[in-house]
Amino acid sequence: MASIQIADWLKRLELTQYAECFAEHDIDFSVLPDLTDADLEKIGIRSLGHRRKLLRAITDLRDIEASPPAVATTSEAPTASRSLDSAERRQVTVLFSDLVGSTALSSRMDPEDLREVISAYQNRVAETVQRFDGFVAKYMGDGEIRSGFEPQPGDILAAEHWCSSGFANTDLGLQLKKHGIHQLIIIGLIAHTCVEATVRYAAELGYAVTVIKDATADYSDEEMHAALDINIPNYASAVVTTDEIVDAIASL
Repeated sequence: MASIQIADWLKRLELTQYAECFAEHDIDFSVLPDLTDADLEKIGIRSLGHRRKLLRAITDLRDIEASPPAVATTSEAPTASRSLDSAERRQVTVLFSDLVGSTALSSRMDPEDLREVISAYQNRVAETVQRFDGFVAKYMGDGEIRSGFEPQPGDILAAEHWCSSGFANTDLGLQLKKHGIHQLIIIGLIAHTCVEATVRYAAELGYAVTVIKDATADYSDEEMHAALDINIPNYASAVVTTDEIVDAIASL
């Protein structure tokens, strides 16, 4: 582990912007396991999401160092060294969000004005994600890939399913019936395939379905329009925005 430089470790985490912070405070791998959230903030890492990501990676380092060495149990001499696999399987939820209509905006707006709009959108997304202990993993144009939304204790998870529907080959229908749920709020991607198929399946099973149009994504504005404005309204009880559904829930 000592042969790996902090800068290389940060590069693997896609957090190379903090290499100078670690170097200025003489932090190496002998100190790294002792760092706390307060320490990371003190050395200049303001982003809560990035601090969470670093703390998880530090915990993984502790687990690797604490793992016992592999012991050969066969009488035959090993032909090659084999490292102990100390990986832990974890379920991670990744969300993709996109600024709807950005392609059309780019053809109408001045580039500098468009940059300000996209920047404001990205800042709003980052603030929202960090409020739920997530972090923005990558910016892609005007979209973000966000991880860190792992299931919380008490969350109900459906078993694995095919990519074209949330109901096919899952226990989702059983879980909903067991808990007496009759109204569904659906978000996700891809709007014209997975989302549309799930909405149609749910409607056929008798569920009242609400689709959040600014919390879905697709490959193009045309496919988004076809799904959200033409096809899905035939099955969904409502197609609304995030603000509208939040207001509706708050008024209950």
